[in-house]
Amino acid sequence: MEAKYVYEQHFKEEDCEKIERIKLAITQFTELITKGVEIQPSLLVPENVNNLFPDMKNLPSIVSKIKQIEGPK
Repeated sequence: MEAKYVYEQHFKEEDCEKIERIKLAITQFTELITKGVEIQPSLLVPENVNNLFPDMKNLPSIVSKIKQIEGPK
């Protein structure tokens, strides 16, 4: 679902293979982060792009942008 969301937000043409590539990228990033790799934006990137990167010291702040199903309250 995350890969499909990224695909729909950033790509306009129809390419089913791209969703699989996005899934692979998400899996690889997950493995790297699990191993302790810290991924940071370039120093020359504009401020609005720089803010898209999560705070690696506060990983619970990473939340899916896909609407979540909420249970009864």
